[in-house]
Order: sequence, then C-alpha cells, then structure tokens
Amino acid sequence: MKSTITKKNGFSLIALLVVVAGAISTIAFTTATYDKSYPVQPQVVIPAEIVEPVSAPKEISKKTTPTTNAFNLNNTGLLSPTVPTQQGEVLGAFFNPSPSSGITTVGATTTSVQTTSPKRIVISSKRSSGGGGNNSPSSPAPTTPVLLPDTAQPTVVLASPAGGETVSGTTTLLATASDPQISGEVQSGLKGVQFYLDGAAIGDFKTASPFELALDTTSYANGTHSVSVVATDIALNAATTSDTTITITNVAPLLPDTSAPTVGLTSPTAGATVAGTTTLIATASDPAVSGQLQSGLGSMKIYLDGALLAGPTSTSPFEFAFNSTLYADGAHTVVVVATDLALNTASTSGTTITFNNIPDPVSNPFTRGGVSLTFDDGLISHATTVAPVLNAHGQKGTFYIPTGLIGTAGYMTWADIQTLNGVDVEMGAHTVTHAELPTLSTAQMIDELQGSADALASYSVLGENFASPFGAYSIPMLAEVAKRFNSHRTFNHLALNKWPFNKYLLHVYPVTTATTVAEVKAQVQTAIAGDHWLIIVLHNIAEVVPAGDDGYGWTTANLEGLMTELQGLGVQTKTVREMLDMGPNLVPNYSFESGMSGWTTDAPSNVILDTGSNGSYPAPHNSVKMTGSATAAHLFSSTIPVNFGTTYGIRFFANASAVTSGAVGFYIDEYDSAGNWLPTSRHLGATGPQFTIDESYVYTPASATVANVVLQAYMEAGTVGEMFVDSAELFAQ
Repeated sequence: MKSTITKKNGFSLIALLVVVAGAISTIAFTTATYDKSYPVQPQVVIPAEIVEPVSAPKEISKKTTPTTNAFNLNNTGLLSPTVPTQQGEVLGAFFNPSPSSGITTVGATTTSVQTTSPKRIVISSKRSSGGGGNNSPSSPAPTTPVLLPDTAQPTVVLASPAGGETVSGTTTLLATASDPQISGEVQSGLKGVQFYLDGAAIGDFKTASPFELALDTTSYANGTHSVSVVATDIALNAATTSDTTITITNVAPLLPDTSAPTVGLTSPTAGATVAGTTTLIATASDPAVSGQLQSGLGSMKIYLDGALLAGPTSTSPFEFAFNSTLYADGAHTVVVVATDLALNTASTSGTTITFNNIPDPVSNPFTRGGVSLTFDDGLISHATTVAPVLNAHGQKGTFYIPTGLIGTAGYMTWADIQTLNGVDVEMGAHTVTHAELPTLSTAQMIDELQGSADALASYSVLGENFASPFGAYSIPMLAEVAKRFNSHRTFNHLALNKWPFNKYLLHVYPVTTATTVAEVKAQVQTAIAGDHWLIIVLHNIAEVVPAGDDGYGWTTANLEGLMTELQGLGVQTKTVREMLDMGPNLVPNYSFESGMSGWTTDAPSNVILDTGSNGSYPAPHNSVKMTGSATAAHLFSSTIPVNFGTTYGIRFFANASAVTSGAVGFYIDEYDSAGNWLPTSRHLGATGPQFTIDESYVYTPASATVANVVLQAYMEAGTVGEMFVDSAELFAQ
C-alpha cells in the first residue's frame, strides 16, 4: 500500500503507520503537501504492541495544515486506507511492545495517539521555518508480512493393508502423511506418525518417510483387529485415520515329532518252530500325530538274540530270509527296532522262536570222487542244447551267467534262466559284462560283482557261487568275492580239488575244441580213484563248432559221448553248490552274527568284533578283526564236543590282505571230559601276510580221552597289520 509525501526545499517528512491491538486496528496517516512526491509503504506485523507517547520536539516553523488519512490492518498484515478520521499536528511518537496490543514491529513519530480501541495513530509533518536547508524525512523501519500460527492438521492415510484384508506371519504396515501449506499460516512441517493396533501404540514413532512398520501378527490372536495411524506436525497438530479392519489368521506351528513309530513282527509268530531257511517279516510305520510334524520312517533293523541280523532298511514290510542252520538249535529271540527320521525309536518286546535243524546222517562228499559240469557265459546253446542233453541223461550242471549280456544276441534270456534254474541246474555269477576284474578299479570291480549278484537275485535266482572271466583274479578281488559268494572258480588252475582245499581258488579242467571225450573220461576216473573233485569247464555246444569260438567250443556229439561215459562209470554229477555242502556246522555262532557270543580272547584291545562287512558269505557283515602288536593275540571258540574215531573238517575264512609282516595261523585245543587241557592239542597251519584264503584242515581226535575241542585263530607277536576272521566251521566227514 503506497502513501505519497510532497517534498519541498530538500525537506521531507515520512509518516510511519503503526498497528495497535483490536479486532480491526486502524491507523491515521497524515500527509503534508510539498514540492515533490515521496512514496511510502508502511507495514506492520502481529502480535500487537502498546503505543506510548513521547515528548514533542521543538516546534517546526512554517506550519501547514496537515492532512490526516486513516488505515486499517487487513488480513494480509498490510495497511489499507480508509476515510480520513482525524487530523493532528506532528510532534513525534514511538511504540513499546506489549503482549496485549498485538503489534510485533513498529517505528514512527507522531503528534497524537488514540488509546481507545481500535487504536489509531495520527502522524503529520511540517517544514521548518528556519535554517535555509532541506530536512529529509526519516526512513521507515523494515517490516515483514504477518502470518498466523500453524493450526491446520496434517494429512495421513493408511496405504497398506487394505480394509478387510487377511494377513499372517509378518506383514508390513505402510502410511503416507504430510503437513499442507495453509494461506496466512506458518507451515511448521511434519513431525512423524505412530501406528496403532486395537487402540494401542505399536512400534516406534516414525519420523522419516516411507512410514513402514513390520508387524509380527503371530504375537496377536487370530481374528479381526483395527489398525489406525496418527500423524503429528511440529506445531503438535494431530490427525488420525479411521480404523481399518484386518483379519489375522495364523496356523499354529507344528511341534517337533516326538512320537515313536509303530513296529511289529508278523512272521514267524511267537512260539513257532523253524528249520533251514526261513523268512522274517517285519512292519513299521510313522503315524501322523495331531499338532506334530510327521517325520517319516527312517529305518528298521532285525535282531536275533541281541545281535543285528538284518537291516537297516526303510522299506516296510521288511522281508528277510535267513539260514537258521547257522545257529544252534533251541529257543531264540527276535526283536525288531524301528526308528523314524526324528530319531524316535520303538521296538517289539521280543518274539521267541525255536530252531530245530535235525542233521541228516553225516556224509562226506569226498568219500568217493565227485564230478561237476560247469558251463560258462550264459550262451543260448546252454538252453537249446545242453539242458536237454543233461536232462535226458539225468545229470546236473552249473551255469555261470554274465548278467549284463543276458537277452542279447547269442545269449539266453532271463526266461530261459528261470526255466532252467532248479534242483538239477544251478546258476552262478560271472560278472555283469564278462570283465577281466584285476584290470578294473576297485569301484568298477565291486560294481561287476555286486551287479551280477543283484541281477540274479532280482529274478529269484540264487547265484551263490562265482567264476571269474578268463580265470583272472587278485588278492583284493578275492576279498570282495568272498563277501558276496560262497566260492570262486578259476579257469587257468588246471588241477583236481582234494580236501582240504581253498574254496575261493577252485581248480578246473577246461575243455577246448581239441579235447576228446576219452581225455575227459580219464580225468573223471582219476578223480574217483583219488576222492578228488573234478570241475569240468565247457562253453558253447553246437552240432558244428563255428569259427570264432576261441577254441573252446565243443560239439553236441562230444557232450552226448561224455554223458554215456559217465553213465558207464556210475558217476552222478553234482552241482558246485552240492559239492561245497559239508553238512552241519558244529561251531556255535560261527559267523559272529551274534557278536562275540561264545568266543573269547586274551587280547581284548587287539581282537574285536568288526561290523564293517569284512567277513565272508553268507553273512559278511560281522567278523572278528585281529590287529598285530608286540604281543601275540588269540581268538578262542566255545567248547565243541567231538567223537573219537570220526574225521572232521575244519575251515576258517581269513582275510589277511592287510597284514604286511609276521604270521597268522590256526590251532585246535583238546580237552578231556573234566575240562582239562590235553597236550595232544596241535597246530593246524600258518600262513604268511597279504592273502585271502579259505583255510581248511582235516582233524581226527588224538585219543578216546578227547571229549571236547576249542578252535583257535592266532596272530604272532610282532605281526604288523590286521586280519579279519569269519565262517569258522567244524564238520564231520
């Protein structure tokens, strides 16, 4: 708002507007007329101040009639002119601040002040009559616009979650807020926001955007809840959102699985009597329990008399066929243990069954010679030609099968094998691919051995005996063969087998294309005369031996001729399985399937039970490990009754491939009926390091005084390395 002042002779006056308190403050502004115009823009700002008069200055000569103008304070904080309300002579005035007046800044000189509401100030000026000089008017004080305090609420919105939304777990609350500019008011700025759930503050006061809060809903009950947000500005004005309803739905977490699985033995039943090979059937499951995780079945194991018999397996039902003749006749206890994946365990209370294996009359297969016909490679001619010839003459045969070649051109099918397999025909293993095992890595060799055994078993064929392709073998290979098979037949060991022999190095008589029937007949006669076991090896049989048979093919006519000669000699051929069956084993717990039960040692630190599958067929899982040291170590069986006049066979499986020096061997201790040790006890034999062998001996009690014997395996003092002992046998011939 401008006001004009006329300036003459270099003298000027300025009227300063002053605001005083009141609903509308009015200021009178007086202007004298002079030679020149001078613009003035008086302004005032709230709060008000009280105007106080001051003493008048010296009278200014050359008076003129002042003109008085009135101004009111409008809502912008500026003065606006009104109709002139009062005139007065300019004397001078100033204002002191006063809280009740509502004026914050002011400066002026005046002749009179109106003290009643609305307050008014009259300002006028005159030119001095003397001095001859120009007097300039005083300059107006600087002023600023008048703004009201911030009384406006901020704005605030809950952006997430939306009304009616269902939340769970940890959810994010998100709000937006601001402090708007209101005309005529100071903008104080946003201070922050506070989130509320069900009327209670949650989380910290948020001062920076984005305004977010991670809410763990699991800390609150399931159901409906209200969310609101309060925003506050710096002037402490606050705004609150309306309640937003949300639904919290959390599924209670499942507790860990602490429930034991269920387990049972379905066969045989309690009190049953079994003989020979019998099948145990166990079942187990991990039931679901309300509020708990269901971990699932982890494993099942079957124990016989406290020793692990079978398992672990996670398959239910668990069927396991075992040979009860490996254990003493009488009562035995079967326990099944099931463990779930949370390691909760349950077991059956124990099922008592009775083993009753009445031995057949003792017979020695070597009281006369024996002959076995074996056929290698699983060729198609074995099904189409050999089997009919054997059947026609009542003879038996053993066929060694390379399982990976079955079903390919020139080889039998699995249907052929299953048809042939029976009492008069035995199937043996011959690797998977007819590989030369010593040339393979250990892993490849094991794959060939285990793969062939598994393949035969998958077709319900008991392939318990093994023949190595090309007759090639090594000591480490024999250790792996012994874990899976009852024997190992070579091809290049040309000799007869006479007890005691090593069943993992069976000798053979190979037939070539050039071999005559007469030559084979001569070998048969030698074996019978010397109570030897003759193993004849044949390959392809054909009407005409085709080229490419590598010199091992034989004609059908030759095979027919051999059958005729055998019949003339009165020889009934036997399978390899039959020839290795020595009758009942008199050694209790001979394969350590009941742990060390019945066995003792004088070196418990060096002679221990091993469960690392380092034993021999049919139960290689358990064996006894003997470790060499500075002192000798001995392993003793339980006491075994014997009869004077009877010849016995003794057999141990011993894997000493890890023995690098020293000696191991076997001994038999004799005792009288009173339990006294007899000096007729004797050393059976010893062997050097790094071998795998089925150690066999012939034994006859020294006198009628001998009532009992104890079998003994020993390791000499200073031996370096370890030996695994398994399958201790004592059988009568």
